[in-house]
Amino acid sequence: MNQKHIIKLLAKNSIKVKNVIKLKNDASNRTYYRVPNKNLLIAHMPREKKESINKFKLTTRILKKNQIKVPNIIDTDGKNDLLLIEDFGETKLSKVMNNQNKKKYLKLCLDGIIDLQKIQPEKVIKEFNMKKIVTETMLFIDWYLIKDQKKKITSPKKEMFKKRLRRLYSSVKDMSVYGHMDYHVDNIFYFKKSNSIGLIDYQDIKKTHVAYDVLSILQDVRNPIKKSLEEELIEYFLNKSNCNKDDFIFGYNFFSIQRNLKIIGIFSRLKHRDGKNNYYKLIPTCFDLISNNLKVMESIKCKSFYQWLIKEYEII
Repeated sequence: MNQKHIIKLLAKNSIKVKNVIKLKNDASNRTYYRVPNKNLLIAHMPREKKESINKFKLTTRILKKNQIKVPNIIDTDGKNDLLLIEDFGETKLSKVMNNQNKKKYLKLCLDGIIDLQKIQPEKVIKEFNMKKIVTETMLFIDWYLIKDQKKKITSPKKEMFKKRLRRLYSSVKDMSVYGHMDYHVDNIFYFKKSNSIGLIDYQDIKKTHVAYDVLSILQDVRNPIKKSLEEELIEYFLNKSNCNKDDFIFGYNFFSIQRNLKIIGIFSRLKHRDGKNNYYKLIPTCFDLISNNLKVMESIKCKSFYQWLIKEYEII
């Protein structure tokens, strides 16, 4: 990104600066620049990498309308794929959370999920459907097993994987609430004054399962928590939510497998395609999260799928 375009957008808004500060962001196609002393960020969202300013503006409008705290959009430069937005600062949960306050902040996160799920879905927001789920999960086959582990996976084996995944998904119920879809400690900010949270990177919100965002924050590879705390927080969510417990548990199991397989594929792709190795070391944690979850949560179908996966594809 040519910083001349950024300086021009700032000048349009009567902001004069000589330089902006590029922020570190290993796992995203977006690039962020901090505007010194202005509480503002520039987001570069390249359309050639399937980023969309319009989608970001749409989801911002929906969330703001429903009193979900998200950054204000100050201005846009659609020609150069730039957004000028509010900067939430340095209070990401990944920076403020520790072992002593973890339960407090995670409860706030679960409360935030309940607020998201109260929003009445709009037609413009798509469903996290079978096609999307299969596409995401195939990243595990294509980038981890084939590219990283050098396994020869035949087309019939790929089709069997998809068939088994579809069969398991057919038992999932309650795909009717809003989900952030990337609900983890680097996308959630804490505001001490109001004892509340704010969200970023929400442009991919979808209608999804009631358990999806819950497991995303409770099984976050960047912030693993003890199983006992995970179980306690699941009960906390169930007590405050109107969802059916059996449907929740099955969905939690299914999407624990699906999401972590996808993440393993993404971390492998970051390493092999993009030359970004930081997240690759977290792959064993992804496998641990799946297997540890299935030891506790009762779902025979999910356990059978994971055991078949290990045997069929020789995953160690």
